[in-house]
Amino acid sequence: ATLEYGDKLLKLDENFDITEASDTGKVPYGISFSKEIDLAYIALSRGKAIEIFDTNSMKSIGKIPAGNRCWHFSFTPDNKNLIVACGRSNDVLIIDVASKSIEKRLENLNAILTSVGDLTETTHVLSSGLIKRKHLDEIISSGGVGFLCGNFIKSNGDNLPSPLKDCMISIT
Repeated sequence: ATLEYGDKLLKLDENFDITEASDTGKVPYGISFSKEIDLAYIALSRGKAIEIFDTNSMKSIGKIPAGNRCWHFSFTPDNKNLIVACGRSNDVLIIDVASKSIEKRLENLNAILTSVGDLTETTHVLSSGLIKRKHLDEIISSGGVGFLCGNFIKSNGDNLPSPLKDCMISIT
């Protein structure tokens, strides 16, 4: 197991003893793993970046510039993009994993970024009962890859119509 803890990336054995530790950038907040290769992506809350680690060597292999206080993020189901919510700058980033660059930036949303997730079988919008399986299948067949603050989105960041649109409210 590999996890982040207090400016460190830790590797644990089957007894949960620390076997290796590597320094990360400022204030790691979240971690996600590539499905295809042994890479860990760590949101550096105060570092304004997503740091990438090779989990075999435990070495940093690069950073992707991101917004201010990137907190929550998730891979799209095809593992080609990261959807990153940046709390202090109120931005959402669509990051191309291969080029390590921002493909799209949704700026100054002036919203509380409450949810970022993928649309796999374990997505919280399905398991929580927010939508039914048939609606999720329709969204996926329309190009949906993620869920962001009540909106289903395509890999390029565009919104899709959904049954949740009719039941979302905003108080400002």
